[in-house]
Amino acid sequence: MGSNDEYYLDEIPIHKVYLDAYYMDKYEVTNAQFCEFLNEKGNQGEDGVTCLDINDEDCLIEYRNGRYQLKSRYENHPAIYVTWYGARVYAKWAGKRLPTEAEWEKAARGGLVGKRYSWGDRDPDGSQCNFADKSFNRYSIDETANDPPDHWNDKTANDGYGRTVPVGTYLPNGYGLYDMAGNVWEWCFDLYDANYYAKSPVKNPQGADHAPSYGLRGGG
Repeated sequence: MGSNDEYYLDEIPIHKVYLDAYYMDKYEVTNAQFCEFLNEKGNQGEDGVTCLDINDEDCLIEYRNGRYQLKSRYENHPAIYVTWYGARVYAKWAGKRLPTEAEWEKAARGGLVGKRYSWGDRDPDGSQCNFADKSFNRYSIDETANDPPDHWNDKTANDGYGRTVPVGTYLPNGYGLYDMAGNVWEWCFDLYDANYYAKSPVKNPQGADHAPSYGLRGGG
C-alpha cells in the first residue's frame, strides 16, 4: 500500500497490509440510486449534517414537487456533492458500509502490484478513465479561484466528456470494478491523517483515531 512519490507525501512509505475478505460495489453510486435513498430517508444526516449539498448550483439532484428529482438526463451518472455523512448513511441504508482506505486501494489496484494505475504506469490518455483533460469544463467557474481549470487540467488528452460519465463507461480493472480511477472522488471510512502510513497497523487498518476530515480516493 502507498507509494514513494515524493510529490504526494501522504502516500509515503510503501508498506504491507493484510486485509480480511470483503466486497466492493462494482459501480459508483448513481444519481438515480441516491434519489431513491433521499426520497425514502430524506436529506438529514448525522448531527444535523445533510446527506447531499443540494443547494450547490452544480448539484444534479433537486427537491421539486415534494420529491427529490434529477435536474436532467443524469440518472446513470455518479452522485456528486454527497457529504461523508450522506455516503455513510446511504451505505447503511443499502445494507453495506464505506470501505477503509486500505480496502479501497487494494480494490483499485485490481491485482496489479507496484503500478501507478490499475492499467499500469502509463498516464491516462482518455481511453482508460474520465478525468480533467482538454474537454473538461466546470458547471460553474470561479474566475477568482487560485486554481482555475486551465491551471491543472491535462490539455494533451481527450476522453470526450466535459464532466462526469455514466458509470461503467470505461473498461473495468482486474477485479471487475469500474471507475476506481477517475469520474468522481469516493469517500472512505477512515479519518484522514497525512502521517498515518508511518504508524498504521499491519492488519485491517481503520484510519486515524482523531483527525479533522475523512479520506477521499479515486480522483475526479
